[in-house]
Amino acid sequence: MEYLATARTLGTDDLVKRYENVTVEQVQEVLRLCPMDRLTVVALGPISEL
Repeated sequence: MEYLATARTLGTDDLVKRYENVTVEQVQEVLRLCPMDRLTVVALGPISEL
């Protein structure tokens, strides 16, 4: 299972971090810590895995 997560700081376009091949646990931790409007997660697999 592959996931692609892109995080962006609100109000800026210059601070964008991209993480490839992150684990389900990493995605869950980021979702817990990060406001939803700052994070985009693309799951390259069943969303039920999250």
